[in-house]
Amino acid sequence: METLVRLYAALEKEESDARRRIRRLSVPFEVAFTFIGTGILFVVVLILLLAFAPVSAIASIWVGPGNAYIVPAFEAPPLGASAFSDLPILTIATAGLAFFLISGPLVIACYYLKRLFAHYRLGDVFGKDPQVAMQNAAVALIAFALPPGLLQPVLRLAGSPDRQWFNSHSLATLMVGTVLLVLARVLVLGREVEDEAKGFI
Repeated sequence: METLVRLYAALEKEESDARRRIRRLSVPFEVAFTFIGTGILFVVVLILLLAFAPVSAIASIWVGPGNAYIVPAFEAPPLGASAFSDLPILTIATAGLAFFLISGPLVIACYYLKRLFAHYRLGDVFGKDPQVAMQNAAVALIAFALPPGLLQPVLRLAGSPDRQWFNSHSLATLMVGTVLLVLARVLVLGREVEDEAKGFI
């Protein structure tokens, strides 16, 4: 038993050193996801204001076959694009819903990734809170990746000129979300191993 105690004490010291490194490395990621999430939220609000404002002297939203664009008032719109405000009301409503379904999960993913690294910064690596934060971030990333492809038939039926289908960055985000789901389960295993090791003392 004494040997086990000494072994665990050595492992605990090594683990503490590792946790200190994790805490230091987590700070820039926590700050980065805070700024990224805030920036995305700002852009979402700006787009909504420009899309639904009756008249804008600053910029307006235009929709083309490949994308949507924010066009400053002093610039000509892209060739073949239509002003968002000129689209049929059903198209505008459907596009607005699609925009919420895509941008909302991305903001939520940034929030939970920020929470995840905040837990790491505090030294909580294998706890339940970081596992839940990682799992929620994974689900949000998957929810962000799927709508661009799944909603395209609906947008076409509603008359949207946008023809952008499921693309490479959606696939990459889907893969990252799936990997995070697996890593969340790894955290559960790590917590069980940690609890088991403490039970030997």
